[in-house]
Amino acid sequence: MNGPESNAPGAQATRAWVRGALLFALGGLAGGGLSANLARPPHGTREVVFQAADEGDEAASTISVDGAADAAEGAQPGGASMGVSTQPSEPERRALLQRPLRFLAVGGGADPVSTQVQLEQDVDLFARTLAALTPGPGATVFAGGSSVRAVQVLDGDDTPLATDAWADLRAALGDVLDPRAERAATYRLPAVPVHGEAEAARVLELIATQIAEPGERLELFIACHGDQGDTPADNYVALWGDSAFDARELAGALAPPTAQRGARVLLTACFGGGFAELAFEGADSSAGPAASDVCGLFATSAEHESSGCDPNPDRQAQEGYALHVLHALRGEGRDGAPLSALDLDGDGIVGMLEAHTQARVASRSIDLPSTTSERYLRSLAAALDVPSGTPASSDEAYATPEEDAVIRALGALLGIASEGDAESTRAMLETQLGEAAARVEALGAEEDEAQRALVLRLAERWPELLDPFRADFERTLRRDAPALRLLLRSAPAASYQRARRATDRALLAEENLRLRWVQVMRLARAFETRRLARALAATRPLTDPARQHYEALLSCERAPLARR
Repeated sequence: MNGPESNAPGAQATRAWVRGALLFALGGLAGGGLSANLARPPHGTREVVFQAADEGDEAASTISVDGAADAAEGAQPGGASMGVSTQPSEPERRALLQRPLRFLAVGGGADPVSTQVQLEQDVDLFARTLAALTPGPGATVFAGGSSVRAVQVLDGDDTPLATDAWADLRAALGDVLDPRAERAATYRLPAVPVHGEAEAARVLELIATQIAEPGERLELFIACHGDQGDTPADNYVALWGDSAFDARELAGALAPPTAQRGARVLLTACFGGGFAELAFEGADSSAGPAASDVCGLFATSAEHESSGCDPNPDRQAQEGYALHVLHALRGEGRDGAPLSALDLDGDGIVGMLEAHTQARVASRSIDLPSTTSERYLRSLAAALDVPSGTPASSDEAYATPEEDAVIRALGALLGIASEGDAESTRAMLETQLGEAAARVEALGAEEDEAQRALVLRLAERWPELLDPFRADFERTLRRDAPALRLLLRSAPAASYQRARRATDRALLAEENLRLRWVQVMRLARAFETRRLARALAATRPLTDPARQHYEALLSCERAPLARR
């Protein structure tokens, strides 16, 4: 998930990490059977430490994590080989950023812990794809810049960094006292050419400067974390140094008084659909349609999280929005195989909205893709007075190829033929999700209690070990290692491990339900969008300002990249 992550210790933070890890695994395997234990960070000898306590439980599965540099992606056209890059010099960076750019890639998290390798891979794939398909220079601003070890990578090496006789014990204690997902990762410098730091104020300034340059529409890609505000326009993306900007601030940067050109935004962050408020002047829905030539396509809605922040570099295990969209722009699936069906309008080129449609159909992730045109259309729903369930035949002549494609593909996959059926299935799944969430909460409370009991047993004898920065931590650990190992094989330790596995199984069941719900939601939104679009065409003439703005947004979203 692309939301900000909790770094606080304890089982709740661990469950948040597990939820994300389960989503990545489910996305990659598309609903295959998995053991709940696969999502746990690989602490080198954890299974050995707890082996005696776990003998009566189900056999654990493990994830095979490829520590090599994204070999699968490198084999795909337009993929990121992620080898060691040659970074531009400082004069080269300054010179490039002062030129009119055809595209700009922005990526990374607020700090190294939130800058997972998938963000880097997506930024790199965007830059490579745009460079191959459109003339003109492009730039990348990423995390803390080229000299900061900010890229978090699961390297697949279970060998503890410390190799002394107490390394396994330290890992096991950390797993109990302060479970953190990032312990299973390493950090490195960016392996892609980086032209600057992705700090929010600098990014906004760069965007405004670029919009003031004459030329073709700026293609802007933003791959980072995001969160919700009080309203959709307050939703924000989190960038380097705990900086951030929201939809209103981005709207200002995209429409400065000196604007000479428009922009198209492709954004993958959680709650990124809040940036669909760019359809309105100043991202304010009460201010009417935006006068600037700006549109956007987003990995998810204003209310939901997205995938896209996997520290596992294996692209075959990822199902994020950007992976599907960027490969689709090349006329291929996420695996690089050609797909002729992507060209919905038959013009011989895959446009951005066609690529977005491929992600809606093909991605097995939690993403609920959205656009500025959809947001604007829904703002007209009350005026159109078309209640839910109305047949979508208000104007059958009005073309909605993207929605038709989603309805055909997902309708066949899910066995749903109508908007009414989609709505009833959605309601049923939401009831089941509520029950599943209640089970996760109940099992999580049991896990918390089991953890507290085990921590209390540790604290009663070794309070020094609660703080690994104490001067006597190592002395206590080494002196009392045999007794500590016994405690970590005791009944309280076994209870804690059983509770964790039970929570993980419940999380897995919940996420399987959620993935089906997402597909139904995508289908239901396609039915709704088609119904509203046809109603708009049937009730408003071509000269109507609202219809003109909707179709201008659609045209912007549909436009292909300029070919070389």
